[in-house]
Amino acid sequence: MGTYSDQKESDDEAAKRGASADTAGAFAADFTLRDQYGVAHRFSDYRGHSVLLVFWATWCPDCMEELPDIEELYRTYQQTEGDMIILGVNTPNREPETDVDGITAFMEKNNYTFPTLMDEDGRVFDAYQIRTYPTVYFIGSDGRIKNCVKEVIHLEEMKRRMKQP
Repeated sequence: MGTYSDQKESDDEAAKRGASADTAGAFAADFTLRDQYGVAHRFSDYRGHSVLLVFWATWCPDCMEELPDIEELYRTYQQTEGDMIILGVNTPNREPETDVDGITAFMEKNNYTFPTLMDEDGRVFDAYQIRTYPTVYFIGSDGRIKNCVKEVIHLEEMKRRMKQP
């Protein structure tokens, strides 16, 4: 697993083969995972809401650049009664990532409050074919993938993409 710059070439090769789970218009994979607070989240429960699904890691420098914007979006949309659901996803114990307690401590230290789901067996990462960090999925209220970004994306671009049909 690498950062965007480490994985660009292999992602380009995968795109040429047409092997991608992030195809616009495809239904997003359903799953149930617990967040850093122990709360269970079933993805299908969010149907009817747009979802920003952010795959990230504590050791990823590109993620460190993006996470403050994710937190700002979360705080903004949390105030508007959940018209946009923002969820992080991390894989505790998968090298070189730390464990759940380490991820939670990292989030608390940095004042990140957005729910981060703990994909302890890597099932969700595999379903979404995550090969690089950060990877952000924009999923429509109908449960279909609108688009996917496999590099750092900043606040204004996130807002722009969220408004796209």
